[in-house]
Amino acid sequence: MRLSIYRLRDWFLLAPLFCAALVLGVIGFEHCTGQNCQVSSLGGAIVRTLLLIRPSQTFSFDVDPWQLVIAQFLMFAVLLLAGLMGSVKLFVHNLRHDVHLARAQAMRGHVIVCGLGETGLEIVRGLRRAGKAVVAISREESSEAALSCERMGVPMLSGDASRVETLDHAGVRRAGALVATTGSDAVNLDIAAAAGQRAAGRVKPLVIRPEIRAPWLIDAIAAPRGALFDSTLLVHPLRVQEVAARILLGRASFTRRRDSQRRLLLAGLGDLGAAILQHAALSTFALPGVKAEVVCYDDKAAAREAAVRSAPWRKFLDLDLRPACFGPIEDPARAVDWDAIRTDLAAHPPDAVIVALGDDNAALEAAFGLRDALDRLRHFATPLYVRTRHAEGLRQLLSRMAERPLCPERLAGFGDLGSLTAPEQLFDEAADRMARAVHAIYLAGAREWEGPAAVAWERLAERFRRSSRANADHLPVKLAFAGLRLAPGPGQGARLSEDEIEKLAEAEHFRWSRVLEAEGWRVGPRDEAAKTHPLLVPWPQLPAPVRAENRSRTADIPRIAAEAGLVIRRLVATDPSAAAPGADAIAVLVLDLEDKPAWRAAEALAAGAPIAVQARGLARASIGDLADLARDFPRAAASVEAWAEPAG
Repeated sequence: MRLSIYRLRDWFLLAPLFCAALVLGVIGFEHCTGQNCQVSSLGGAIVRTLLLIRPSQTFSFDVDPWQLVIAQFLMFAVLLLAGLMGSVKLFVHNLRHDVHLARAQAMRGHVIVCGLGETGLEIVRGLRRAGKAVVAISREESSEAALSCERMGVPMLSGDASRVETLDHAGVRRAGALVATTGSDAVNLDIAAAAGQRAAGRVKPLVIRPEIRAPWLIDAIAAPRGALFDSTLLVHPLRVQEVAARILLGRASFTRRRDSQRRLLLAGLGDLGAAILQHAALSTFALPGVKAEVVCYDDKAAAREAAVRSAPWRKFLDLDLRPACFGPIEDPARAVDWDAIRTDLAAHPPDAVIVALGDDNAALEAAFGLRDALDRLRHFATPLYVRTRHAEGLRQLLSRMAERPLCPERLAGFGDLGSLTAPEQLFDEAADRMARAVHAIYLAGAREWEGPAAVAWERLAERFRRSSRANADHLPVKLAFAGLRLAPGPGQGARLSEDEIEKLAEAEHFRWSRVLEAEGWRVGPRDEAAKTHPLLVPWPQLPAPVRAENRSRTADIPRIAAEAGLVIRRLVATDPSAAAPGADAIAVLVLDLEDKPAWRAAEALAAGAPIAVQARGLARASIGDLADLARDFPRAAASVEAWAEPAG
């Protein structure tokens, strides 16, 4: 157990007394003339002063220098206070341990958090804000994080969470959930296994969320068709980078695009950047005929290139890695060449910019620099997302700092640990609402309630959860590909036409094929060991019965949407002066900023029907012009989703 300033600070109070005794003792021995107190050197005086703590020799004011008398008294006082403080601290420490242990033993349905690193402490804070009962386990009981837990009223136990005895002390038999965030994937899985030994006989399964950072280990855990543990445990890995990527790329600015050319600028290719590119390649950009280009700036471009060269998703993206070091640096030669970046932005404007750097200061510098570069080129509407690890309030501040009428998400934060590890993400799994709907419709249509996937979502193995998530995340993407969109329900949604079903089925087959290819599958006779599948062929080459089955499953999409509380609307291009296209449609309007009558008609149309506006003329508009439009036509302005021309 390491020493800590928080443990030693009380002892520093004795330092002035000890120093005063030492100085007075040295002075007293130098002035003493008696046989029992003479010294020959400064070192001897110091040694004799330290020995004053022994009661074998005493000094008095009548015979000896007053400094020696006071020094001896102070030495006794230091010894007495040290013993008293030590006893009190030992008593308080044991009492605190017993109180924490008693509180943990009395809890029911609580959450055990193992490991108080950056992620673990944020999870504890989120649980306490939500009013949840929490017990924390850490090897370092005197760390700042442990003291933060005590200030929040959280029982903190010191020990090795992978030992069943420690988990017993935390009340694992009565707990509702356990989160393992020790910083080591192996230790987190070891804790999950140890918890499994104490979950036998439970009526309600114990939910376990071990944090897993290695992508290959996530894949290995998801590989088995059944659960890794018995029915008394629900073990579902937690990877915050994957959750952040899914939430970010699930935004409308990514899922609603219909063009065949996609271009993304990414700053930072660490764990989060790699997770974003993987999700983009296997979901957001996984459409027939769509070409995806990514320009990535990273201070370790050469090393990153070697690392991602073997990534299974790498072949699906046109990735251009370029060296750039954001944030403070010592070598001026490694500074960011903003002129070169502006030249590249002018030649190849991106659809969106993502800053995924690990350091918040470097991320903010990169975000503001890139926003300025885009604005100089009059790309005012290009969305820019910056990862802010710790401050949710900072995200709101960023949005206000770069706010511009009719241009949403000019500087939007994402990926802070507080939101990624909130209770609704950890246990209610808010990001999986659509995935749950996908699985619910699968269960409703299953011919036989047999097999590892024919169980409720809560007991579903990770392999099938990931399959449902992939299907759900891709749903708005392929709907946009077919000219459709999810909208808040309830209500009567659009009935899919045969052409739309065909297009959606083809898009889903394309995504499914890409995911299997990324996992190393190839075309051939069905063999899971050899990873060959006969259906890994283009859509037109599929056997007719297989295509018919895929169309039948595609026809369930409206039911999936309804299960998630949504409906499907058809996008219909229309004139603002025309009548609303129907209750199951969204009117798509292309409006020039200078055409005030068209905006007036769009405002009237928006009062009774949903609309989506593509505006033109941003490059020649002033902030005042945009503010006037937002004030005069608030409904139409709020419906602006894209700019129908390059801003430049």
